[in-house]
Amino acid sequence: MLNGQSLLSPDFGAVFEFQDSNSKETFGVSLATLLQCLCIAEQQHIVPPFEKDWEANTVPPALREMSTITAHSKL
Repeated sequence: MLNGQSLLSPDFGAVFEFQDSNSKETFGVSLATLLQCLCIAEQQHIVPPFEKDWEANTVPPALREMSTITAHSKL
């Protein structure tokens, strides 16, 4: 629950379609991939820290772990 409202489980297989504005080519990115990118952006201080309630209800621990940047990781 977040602010007294129950949340539906996200569909991590959902695919968002994007289109390149120059080439007009389209490509899909899954919700899981977008969340992984967001986790990495948070670690790099590109986006503000996640609210704990939102993170607990939206980002599965396994996905968060796969997105963890270590000293050995290269971007």
